[in-house]
Order: sequence, then structure tokens, then C-alpha cells
Amino acid sequence: LVRDALAVAGDTVRCLTVETEFWGAMDDPNLMVELTPEHVGDLMAGTSFHVGEVNRNPYHLLLPAWLQDNVRRGGELVGGQGGTPPDFNFATLYRLGHWDGRGWSKIEPAQRLLGAGVSTGFLLDAVPKTP
Repeated sequence: LVRDALAVAGDTVRCLTVETEFWGAMDDPNLMVELTPEHVGDLMAGTSFHVGEVNRNPYHLLLPAWLQDNVRRGGELVGGQGGTPPDFNFATLYRLGHWDGRGWSKIEPAQRLLGAGVSTGFLLDAVPKTP
């Protein structure tokens, strides 16, 4: 939906895009962000209030395993195949991109594995400057 909206907006919008995965795993994420156990607990608690959703599927209980699996997958996909995975217990995976008003392109952040205490402000530096 966002890509469709950007296409309609055309060259009036230029922005950083951050895609995440939930319904399907990305083949090419380029950023892994660590979550602390406290973050995970907050997410589990918040999700548990979506009663209709968790009655159909216990997302709140499955969340920690998914976030742990992201560390395994992201260690290879984001950190590099065969490399040492980061010392994270939980993580989310993202794909950073840039919409230039005509199309979308993937951008590579200066730092691809972010610990929980690292500011994400530097990600804005990855956005190409407009002339």
C-alpha cells in the first residue's frame, strides 16, 4: 500500500523507507536491530490485548521465538554468510530504502547490526541528498 501511495504521489515525495517482515520473511533485509528482554515483554503484553487476534493465533506467545530466529537468520542475511552472529537474544529485521520521487532503491546503512542502545539517527545519513 505504501509503495502504491508513493507511486501516486510521484516526485512530490522523497523519503527514507523502512520495511519490516511479519507475514512473510524478507530474502534481503539490510538492517538488524536488537530488542531487549524488556522490549519483548512490552510487545508481548501489548499484543495480548488484541483478544480477537490472539484467540485465533497466540502471537503474543510466539513472538519471542520469532525474534530469536531473527538473530539466527539476520546473522547470515544481514551480517554476512559464515560470519559470527551478533550477541543479541532478540532482534527485528528491516530493509532500508529510498523513494526518490520516481522509484524505490535499496540503500546500505553504514552500520547494519544495531545494538539496543545505539541511536538510529545515522540512518538518515544514508538517504541520498537531493540536488
